[in-house]
This record gives sequence, C-alpha cells and structure tokens, in this order.
Amino acid sequence: KLINIIAITMIVNIITLWVIEILNPNIIPTYPSETSRIFDIYVSLIIYTGVFAIFAVTAKNNYIKQYELAQQSDRLKSAFLANMSHEIRTPLNGIVGFTQLLMNSYLDKNQLEYMLTINESAKTLMEIINDVLDFSKIESGKLELSKEELNLYKLTHQVIDLFKNQ
Repeated sequence: KLINIIAITMIVNIITLWVIEILNPNIIPTYPSETSRIFDIYVSLIIYTGVFAIFAVTAKNNYIKQYELAQQSDRLKSAFLANMSHEIRTPLNGIVGFTQLLMNSYLDKNQLEYMLTINESAKTLMEIINDVLDFSKIESGKLELSKEELNLYKLTHQVIDLFKNQ
C-alpha cells in the first residue's frame, strides 16, 4: 500500500509540475536552454525511480521477513501440538488402563455402566488427540494413510452409550 501511495504521489507531482509549466510558465523559472530543461526532467525521473526502487526492495524484504516468521510460527505450533498431545496421552493411558482394571473387578450394574462410559470417553478423547496429531502431520506433509475396517453398528452404539447418561 505504501509503495502505491508513493508511486501515485510521484506521478501526481510530475503531472502537476507539467500542468503548471504549460498553464502558467512564469511561475517556474525558465531554463537557459531546452537541453537543461530536458536534463532536469530526466534527473527528476531517475531520482523518482530510485526512490520507488528503494521502497519496492524494502517492501519485498519486509514480505520475506514476515513469510519466514509465519513459517517459523507454523513449525513451533506443530511442535507444540505434538508435545502437548504426548503429554496428554500419558495420563489418559493411565485412565484407560485403570478403568479396564476396575471393570474386571466386582462392580454392580450401575458402577460397571459408569466405568464403561468413562472408558469409552477416554478412548474418544484419545482419538481426538490422535486427530489433532494427524492434522499437524497433514500440514507438514508427513501423514501416512492406512485402510481400516469400520464397524458402523458398533460405533453407533458407542455414541449412543456415551450420551445415554447425559
């Protein structure tokens, strides 16, 4: 945007001076010769072009810096997601393991139902964490797909059981 404003300002400046020179030639001092007037125009044009080039290079360098910062931020985000997913998975595995141990002990019907809900919720949360990791892998181009069978009947009942008590 700044470069466009500067370019427009330079063009308007040149046109304004040209119009003033044509409409009222006495305002601008006369040149000793036509050659010196043309020389002045070309020098001004070279100066304006140089200033414009400096601003263009500055804008390009600023763009490159911002792009590199965005790339670094993306890498840091991916590393953060991977680290946090690992940190969350560790205690979640403990929850899944202990709920399975409790389900193998003597529980009444309600307690067993609660433990099944806790176990399924923990597994669902683990899948969400894995999905977040997969999303991070997709962004970095490192995701490997695998074909797996899906038991839609079982999945539907798991979802129903998950929300049955709520």
